[in-house]
Amino acid sequence: MTTLEAALWSRREEIIQLLDREGLIVDAEQRRHLACLATDLKLPVVAEYLAPAHRCVKGDALKRVIARSTEGDTGER
Repeated sequence: MTTLEAALWSRREEIIQLLDREGLIVDAEQRRHLACLATDLKLPVVAEYLAPAHRCVKGDALKRVIARSTEGDTGER
């Protein structure tokens, strides 16, 4: 999980805005992904802040984060 994704997961809108002001959201693609993740996490105000009027496929952004977190995971702990 990236710093920005973790900030969304914490549901702290002010942290997302701070990280945005500091330049951590580097391009439109990243902004759209974060907006869709915010939508999946039921954070409509944050999604609107990140990418007004962007349409997302429900659940896709969340699936991408989960899939990325399990890549290479052998199940051993």
